[in-house]
Amino acid sequence: MGYPVWHVVFGPQLLIAVIAVVHVFISQFAVGGGLFLVLYEGHAARHNDLPLREWLERYTGFFAFLTLCFGATTGVGIWFTISLISPGATETLIHIFLWVWAIEWLFFLVEVVSIIVYLKTWNTISSRSHRAIGWIYFVSAYLSLVAINGILSFQLTPGRWLKSGSLADAYFNPGFVSTTLVRSSIAVVLAGLYALTAVSFSKDRILRREVASYAGRWVWIGAVLLLASGYYAYFSLPGNTRALFTIFPSLHLPLGVFLVADTLLFIFGIVVGLRRYITLNKGFAILMLVAGFCVVGAFEFTREDLRKPYLINGYLYANHIRVSAQKECRDKGLLKSSPFLPDVEITPINQSAVGKAIFNAACSSCHSVRVGLHAIAPKLVGLDEAYLSKFVFNSDLTRYRMPPFPGTAEEAAAVASYLVYLSPPGAPGASGKDIWKRRCAQCHDLYGAFRPVGESFKGLDTGEAEEIIDSLNTLDERMPPWTGTAKQSTALASYLVSGKEGAR
Repeated sequence: MGYPVWHVVFGPQLLIAVIAVVHVFISQFAVGGGLFLVLYEGHAARHNDLPLREWLERYTGFFAFLTLCFGATTGVGIWFTISLISPGATETLIHIFLWVWAIEWLFFLVEVVSIIVYLKTWNTISSRSHRAIGWIYFVSAYLSLVAINGILSFQLTPGRWLKSGSLADAYFNPGFVSTTLVRSSIAVVLAGLYALTAVSFSKDRILRREVASYAGRWVWIGAVLLLASGYYAYFSLPGNTRALFTIFPSLHLPLGVFLVADTLLFIFGIVVGLRRYITLNKGFAILMLVAGFCVVGAFEFTREDLRKPYLINGYLYANHIRVSAQKECRDKGLLKSSPFLPDVEITPINQSAVGKAIFNAACSSCHSVRVGLHAIAPKLVGLDEAYLSKFVFNSDLTRYRMPPFPGTAEEAAAVASYLVYLSPPGAPGASGKDIWKRRCAQCHDLYGAFRPVGESFKGLDTGEAEEIIDSLNTLDERMPPWTGTAKQSTALASYLVSGKEGAR
């Protein structure tokens, strides 16, 4: 905990996600769009197509404005945001990839200069020389993508670097090639989608059909490449990471969005790419651009979600504690380990206030309190401090892939006191199923892939099940004690022995 914590009320993950996805949606268009421009300009030159050339000149203005103004601004926004929210991870990545960043910045400088020259030299130099400038832009933009992807893929699949510490192992990590192909495919899809959206506003029906036919092929070919490269990326993941798709249903939604959106893009690209007589509708083009945004968002969300509970897989937890420092931090306590927390003795008087400071340091990187992404207090209705303190202390046992709590049991109790104080008033459901969901389903399936317990209760009567429930913490010291009422214990026991399949 070498840095202070910037507390974001609605959750830092949402802030990063919005800025990052918007940036990727523009920056990968900057790659694919550059290739689209230079290839299509060559087509216009070979066919002496003056209307097409004039449209490409106008489109270059839009391309340069979007990629330079918004792409560069959101890129700076990402640096600013991650430096505040994840300073430890940012520092680590800079130390490992300093020269990669330096080279990428050089590529970016070439991008900026070449696209400005490309924009300003339409009709002032020969078409051949103009296309040469376009090729310089595209190559530098693509190499920038490759450089950045090596760093991004490292966070999920650091591979041999965890032992060797070498730059080569970090950069050419197990996920590097496959995710480079995924991002390249996305760049192709976006190039076609942006061109289709732009030309859909043209009043020239002939031009609109011509560009739609060409750009549509980029969309459906890119969609096929994206599906293939995504499949390759899945199998380039370590086996234990691939297994998360089976264990954690939260990954099913973005995967489904990715597959559905990519399929829609394939069909749309086929329709407008192979049937030249189709008149492109601007509303439909914008809808497909939104589908492209969904593809990008689903890929980035999945990549981020697979890293949980790490910022750098196997090296740095999401709460900014290095894996190697976790044991020392827990033994010593978070209050004594962080220079930005008060080194005070926890008392009944200051317990909640200290708990708030510890929560901000240890939990706020993923959780907000009352509102926002992963707000925790609304989920605690009806839970008491004794139960919750044990739950916080063993947070890494939950199904939500949380990092280990980086403090002592006393500090976990302080966090529990703070959260219980802020939890909204109300009574939890009284049925056995409701009690199961509230107290047990955070760490267990009844019948499923995640620590199933249903088989242990088969053949027992309610009384025997109650005895097990009342002595949970004696069966495994990591489990919270049973702090519910006798009536709740009976209801839960009846539910457990009923053997209802699929319960969580």
